[in-house]
Amino acid sequence: TALVRLGLIVLDRATRRVTLDGDELELSRRELQLLELLAGRFGATIDRERLIDRIFTGEDGVAPNALEVLVSRLRRKIES
Repeated sequence: TALVRLGLIVLDRATRRVTLDGDELELSRRELQLLELLAGRFGATIDRERLIDRIFTGEDGVAPNALEVLVSRLRRKIES
């Protein structure tokens, strides 16, 4: 199904829209990728390296804390 519901968060994979309690969230491409990856494995642990490989595919010189910064930005948008 194209709709993924995680509590108050609804991810529409077909339109790539995310809403939180009915309000649309403005997510960057990478924030959306991260949310999709986590939603697809809800409740499971995903290896940090796997997330980095999937989100930063083919990029050289990815900062060591790039994933942590991305997670922080996404959490801030979801928790506000």
